[in-house]
Amino acid sequence: MTASRTTSPSPQPSPPIPGARENPTSAADRPPPEAAATVEDILGHRVTTMSKDACLRQILGWVESATGGASKAKYFACLNPHSIETARRDEAFSAALHDADLAVPDGVGIVIASRILGGRIRQRITGSDIFAGLNGQLNERGGRSVFFL
Repeated sequence: MTASRTTSPSPQPSPPIPGARENPTSAADRPPPEAAATVEDILGHRVTTMSKDACLRQILGWVESATGGASKAKYFACLNPHSIETARRDEAFSAALHDADLAVPDGVGIVIASRILGGRIRQRITGSDIFAGLNGQLNERGGRSVFFL
C-alpha cells in the first residue's frame, strides 16, 4: 500500500472591497515587500497576515514618510469579531474598517476564523501591541510622535 499526497489549491486573492483605497501612488503608500499578498478575507474584511514586526515596520515607514506633511494620513484598524459584527449594522464604521490602510487581527475569533477558512493568520496583533512597539521604536529614534484615537 502506498500513500498518496494531495495538495490543496492556493487561496484565491480577496476581491476588491467597495470604497477601499486602490492603486497606491508612492512608495510610502505601498506595503513592504513581505506584505505582498498578505491579506485574507474574513467575512468581507481584508485582514493582514503579516507578523507584528512587519506591521510595525510598515507603520514606521508611514511615519517616516509623513515628515513635513507631504504624505496623506494613514490609519490602521483592529479587527475582532465585535468590530466585524458592529460593521454589519453601522455603515460608517464598516467604511472605516474597509478604508483602513492596514487591518490587524485583534481577537482570537479572527485567528480561529482564519484557521477554519484555511488561512494563514496564526496569532493576534492587538492595538496595544502596535502602540507599545511603535512608541518604543519612536522613543529610540526621537523626534516623532503618533496619536491613537
